[in-house]
Amino acid sequence: MVRCRDIEYADVYDAIRAIKKDGGLAVIAHPGQLDSYNLIPELIDAGLDGLERNHPDHDRYDHKKIEQLAREYGLLLTGGSDYHGSFGAPVQIGSLQFPFVECLKIVNGR
Repeated sequence: MVRCRDIEYADVYDAIRAIKKDGGLAVIAHPGQLDSYNLIPELIDAGLDGLERNHPDHDRYDHKKIEQLAREYGLLLTGGSDYHGSFGAPVQIGSLQFPFVECLKIVNGR
């Protein structure tokens, strides 16, 4: 029998510090799904590097909002399938395309 338990999340500031200490890039995952847009400005000073733009739960509103925040704060954009195997949505690896050139234009202000 498998028992599930609640996920315990690390403090966001501790997580950013740990990621940066190890030489990584700190990225907010699926801000549209979690409606965490209000956290983004306060995480800039903590070292936030980017936002996940492409996520199966994001719609056009989310894409535009994330792109606007990336321009405003000079953040990188990422994206993926959010594939979690049999535990997640039935998304096939490679089924979501990341608009790399368009995102570079956004990040570079063009």
